[in-house]
Amino acid sequence: MEEGSLTQINKLKIGDVAKFLEFQQQLDLETNFMLLYPEERQTVIPKFEQQLQNMYQDGGTVLIAQQQQQIVGYLSAERSPLKKIHHVAYLVIGVRKKFRHQGIGKKLFTALNSWAQTNQVSRLELTVMVNNYPALHLYQQNGFKIEGIKQNSIYQNDHYVAEYYMGKII
Repeated sequence: MEEGSLTQINKLKIGDVAKFLEFQQQLDLETNFMLLYPEERQTVIPKFEQQLQNMYQDGGTVLIAQQQQQIVGYLSAERSPLKKIHHVAYLVIGVRKKFRHQGIGKKLFTALNSWAQTNQVSRLELTVMVNNYPALHLYQQNGFKIEGIKQNSIYQNDHYVAEYYMGKII
């Protein structure tokens, strides 16, 4: 049986924040494609719990992929409380290195599409570093289109990296 088939997708619960922060710290150590360096990650549980509650109150969500109670991936969809742009969700996704290429990203996007339709979200958007080919491929497979490029968007390893701005209409 394929590992990805054992993956459960659930909404992150406030009580699982400590476990989620541990997962994010590991993810930060495994890749340069996440926005934060490991030392920049906030690990204050009450502060993160409050941020998550605020995000949920504004209509957003955090979906987590779990295998045997271990968080192996996530997808967050953040919405603005402003009426003119409340139909838009900005996404961030991450999957632990040893769990990639198992269909987990696809499962997260499938769950996200259901959530978007249920919650009157008609536009999804994200940014991705132009050299993050696996993520770019995943996004395009899930209906995202490149809408623009942000030059010199990220500075890491002593040079600038551009990002694609991508969107999907539901």
